[in-house]
Amino acid sequence: MRSHGVAAYPDPGGGGVIPKKTPQQLGVSPSEFQTAQSACIHLVPNGGQPTPAQVQQYRSVMLIYARCIRAHGVSNMPDPDSRGHLDIGPGTDVDVNSPRLQAAYQVCKSKLSP
Repeated sequence: MRSHGVAAYPDPGGGGVIPKKTPQQLGVSPSEFQTAQSACIHLVPNGGQPTPAQVQQYRSVMLIYARCIRAHGVSNMPDPDSRGHLDIGPGTDVDVNSPRLQAAYQVCKSKLSP
């Protein structure tokens, strides 16, 4: 991913789980991210699909993160779904650009590394 233009692409954490980041968080456009991902997907075991153990590990990390965010003032932060995804952002009750969430993120972002 890095050699295809996504310089900030993260290394996998414990259990081989790569922290989920949006193209914006990685400093690229969605189309730049998709182009890099298409060029690299053949390198990923199982076509990029996580194993059940990896999904559970990721969900556990995201659950700890969500609890931290709630503990730091964002009471409406949901728990992750069964795949570990947080339903936040446009169309939800959680404004990812709110100062309160941004402040909580600064405190809790270390929880995102398993």
